[in-house]
Amino acid sequence: MRDLREGICELCDGREVIVSTPIEYTGDNTNFWGAHTVAHRWRNTWYAGEQPDPAQRFGQLMLYVCRACGYAQWFAYRPEDIPIGDEYHTRLVQGPPKGVYR
Repeated sequence: MRDLREGICELCDGREVIVSTPIEYTGDNTNFWGAHTVAHRWRNTWYAGEQPDPAQRFGQLMLYVCRACGYAQWFAYRPEDIPIGDEYHTRLVQGPPKGVYR
């Protein structure tokens, strides 16, 4: 199976692919890149406690769109850096090991 990151559409065989990163606009002139999850906690040296840091994001999302037919695929940048855990609202589902079928 082809994916759009190769520059070829598997549906229409189109050869022009648009790559974009979604941006979340907030009301306080702060923009955030779309991401799979955000940092749960961080320690600030001027504050004794821990606070969430919504600016630290993991798995930046990239959208690939075929310019001919509009077929789209999402991919996460650096998926190996996405933290796993309830505090991140993520979980890992593992399939069976790869190997020889009997």
